[in-house]
Amino acid sequence: LAALSAAVVSFLPEFGLPQAVLAVRALRGFGVPLTEELREAADIMTESLLGRHPTEIGGGDLVNLLRVHSNLGIAPSDESTERLNYFLVFKVQTLTANQVGHLLASYATLRLPLDDVLAVGLHMQILHHQASFVSR
Repeated sequence: LAALSAAVVSFLPEFGLPQAVLAVRALRGFGVPLTEELREAADIMTESLLGRHPTEIGGGDLVNLLRVHSNLGIAPSDESTERLNYFLVFKVQTLTANQVGHLLASYATLRLPLDDVLAVGLHMQILHHQASFVSR
């Protein structure tokens, strides 16, 4: 397990976000403890993604970033959380129903503050998805 953990740590910042979610979930499922190296790899991945311009990032990427943190059980820094909220306000209308669920679960698990504007956007997106399910 130590070799697996070391491999994930070394490649975590390079993984696509869906793969990172699965890799971290696998590590935690195998009982690999949270190490400083895993925490640093998640921080590097977070800083890399949130250092981009908002138009370069998809809403799903932001949700998967939160899922990585949630699976590790560590919240992003306050500064990263603030930037994440800012990005999500602009991307919330692009989220699928599944992504909205993962987003809310991650916020709850990590006990992150939910920005008021983001909360309204999530509410509107949930209503949008409900309406589309009813019309089918």
